[in-house]
Amino acid sequence: MNKTLASLKPGESGSLVKIEGENRLRQRLTEMGFIKGTVVGVDSTAPFGDPRSYSIRGYQISLRNAEAEQIIINQDRVMQSAVKENVG
Repeated sequence: MNKTLASLKPGESGSLVKIEGENRLRQRLTEMGFIKGTVVGVDSTAPFGDPRSYSIRGYQISLRNAEAEQIIINQDRVMQSAVKENVG
């Protein structure tokens, strides 16, 4: 099931599907490691809800909700991977 990164709650994660929006935003996020298939997790939210802190490729990055709304993720793929790891 595809969602936006902004729709996830702290502690949840998803696999990046694509980045929407203008080319400048897509290029900037790609340069920071937001590449298709990469797992992105939500760490925390600022007191008023914006920005939020995310984990990606071993580091943390803060994004405004407007930016996170442009990042489409697949939450099911990550959940299925976690289940397989626990079983096997």
